[in-house]
Amino acid sequence: MATRESYRLDYDFPLPVYSMPKLTSPLPVKEKDGLIMAAFSNCEPVRTEYMRQLMTFVQVDSYGACLRNKNDLVARYSSANGKDFKQLKTELAKKYKFTLVFFNQDCDYFVDDQLSHALDAGSVPVVMGTDKLDEFLPGNLLHSVIKVRDFKSPRNLSDYLKYLNNNETEYNKYLEWKWKGIGNITGTVIARLLETKVSNLLPNVRCTFRRTNTQGWSSANHVQGEEL
Repeated sequence: MATRESYRLDYDFPLPVYSMPKLTSPLPVKEKDGLIMAAFSNCEPVRTEYMRQLMTFVQVDSYGACLRNKNDLVARYSSANGKDFKQLKTELAKKYKFTLVFFNQDCDYFVDDQLSHALDAGSVPVVMGTDKLDEFLPGNLLHSVIKVRDFKSPRNLSDYLKYLNNNETEYNKYLEWKWKGIGNITGTVIARLLETKVSNLLPNVRCTFRRTNTQGWSSANHVQGEEL
């Protein structure tokens, strides 16, 4: 029987498109002068429409091509002095309480480095994507993200983000892993893979793209695994 390689954790040789986040200290809440940041330029219809609806209830600063209302990131990139674009995004995200991490695919086990960048920055990720997400967040990382699928609508999500914005104690619970450490992740699949450094970006990843609208997901077509 042939062996199989994939970003999926249930394959023979899983190679997740993801890396373990760093334990760098986040900026103090009082120094975060932005609320919500987005920076993606592959304007997949569902995630773009969800963000458009979210923007009607709460301020979202969009630096990517999708619903862009901020140009600072483009200007920074043009004078980056060798800095990589993802590094610039991470630096910018440090000043925001939340970062929209909306994957352009909703496939089992598809999690890419957008999530790592937000976690590294200490900007709480608001994630639209696979329902297998918890398998990538062992130990103290389990309570480090906010999942779009846990909310009935963009309005409900916006209400919760506003609540956290006004409640520093509750907001900081999402960042506790930065101070406590990732915790005991021994024996988890993702820990074994990341600790042995087999994780890497896979070109042309293919998966079943199942997102159909802002309320739900169902099987549709196939797309390439390119992100941003």
